[in-house]
Amino acid sequence: MGIEYRYDYTYYTVVDISEYLTEDEFTWQVAIDIINRKFEASEDEHVRKFRVDGARFVSDIDQWIRAQERHKVRPVFTQFSSEQNIVRTGEGQLFELYEEEEEDDDEGYSVQPDNNGSIDGLAGLGGRL
Repeated sequence: MGIEYRYDYTYYTVVDISEYLTEDEFTWQVAIDIINRKFEASEDEHVRKFRVDGARFVSDIDQWIRAQERHKVRPVFTQFSSEQNIVRTGEGQLFELYEEEEEDDDEGYSVQPDNNGSIDGLAGLGGRL
């Protein structure tokens, strides 16, 4: 018997990008770069781990949420600063988010040659077969 999840949970934020850009300056890549810089500059350590995966304009967020739920995706709307409102209705620029994985650092990992001076697979790396 296993646990079955009904939905995939995906994080989103809706940002009024006109606060940061004029219409002439707007491109989706510029908007994504601005949001990513906001994440990187955040004082909240958890927020700094997020990045934008994609962006789109949604004219009816309620309808878009229902469509996502029909496809077994549960949108989770978040804010990345205390001044930002969480928008779940109306229209807006929708940014899909992902959480960056922490890179594994190999500190403390050393390669030791075996008795013959060679490094041969797991045994050569100090493991047991």
